[in-house]
Amino acid sequence: MKRTSHAVLRVAASALVVLIWVIYLFERWSGQYAMYPLIGYVGYECLSIATGACFWVLLIWLLAVLIQVLRRKAPKRDLAFAALLAVMLSAMSVYNTWLSGFQQITTLASLSSLSRPSGRPFQARFHTQDGQELTLSCPDVLAHALGPASTVYLITYTAPADGSGTGALCGAQRTPE
Repeated sequence: MKRTSHAVLRVAASALVVLIWVIYLFERWSGQYAMYPLIGYVGYECLSIATGACFWVLLIWLLAVLIQVLRRKAPKRDLAFAALLAVMLSAMSVYNTWLSGFQQITTLASLSSLSRPSGRPFQARFHTQDGQELTLSCPDVLAHALGPASTVYLITYTAPADGSGTGALCGAQRTPE
């Protein structure tokens, strides 16, 4: 009986770890595209706090499992669960390190062209007020919402930190004329 309840607890805990990872990725995705109407701004802020705590909770959980195994208060097969926790922590760390190479920028820009190369996402070209030319990949939803060329927008885009003039359009709001 005790062995079965322990196995059920490990499966439930593993499912909880996967759920935490899904919530973490959803929060990052919804924040990138400003999906506040989808979950509300308060919901977004709560997810942001929860994802910040996820890393520390997983780290403490991993240490607790390892200490239990080392003190021989838990079976050695709990090392597999500890490995799952370590993989999740590593994935979060790698993802955050990768994200740190990007910046999100908001600026006024004029749409110069919108095209769709065959089999690729839309490409929107903008000219900013300081003369910089941007080539941004554009989700279909945003591409269909953009107006004619020379329309001025307040755009938000994610770009590599090297400032190469490329990136991904996250949002565009037409400015009053």
